Amino acid sequence: MKKCIVQKSFGWLLPVALVLVPSVALASEGSGRALWDQIWMYINAAILFSLIFKYGRKPLVNFLKGQGEAVAVRIREVEEKRTQVAEELALLKEQLAKRDEYINTIMVRATEEAEALKKSLIEEAENEARILMENAERQAVSKLQRARNRFRAELVGLAVELAESRLKQDMAAEDQKRLQDDYLKFIEKAA
Repeated sequence: MKKCIVQKSFGWLLPVALVLVPSVALASEGSGRALWDQIWMYINAAILFSLIFKYGRKPLVNFLKGQGEAVAVRIREVEEKRTQVAEELALLKEQLAKRDEYINTIMVRATEEAEALKKSLIEEAENEARILMENAERQAVSKLQRARNRFRAELVGLAVELAESRLKQDMAAEDQKRLQDDYLKFIEKAA
């Protein structure tokens, strides 16, 4: 079990060493001291990386997991918000469709009421016109009747005057006396 932990902890060391060995070999051309400084520098770096890996891996993994979970939570929130917005949009579309239907219903009803009002107003106007025509006809007939009556009265008056004047001219005093006597006898018999 320890071997697995060591392999996991230092498993990355071999590839790094393979990369760094040629630079050590190139640095060894000079003095031996520079070579040991270079080797210790790599060993110190390896130890530092091992410690960082050993002690920093869990906090880093936890941090990344936390970030991943936070991102996942945020994604869920965004998805929920998106779903909620989609539902609200569908509801608004439905309400808009209902409002369009309601507006159309109101327009149809208003048109029907306007047509009924128009028909009613036309009927009222026709009735008013008929009543006015009847009243005007009655007034005209009445005026014509009064005019006829006046004309007749004047005609009768003129006829009487004309007859009187002709009778006076044509009748002598004795004829007048005889007519008066006949009239008085007629009245006495009737009484």
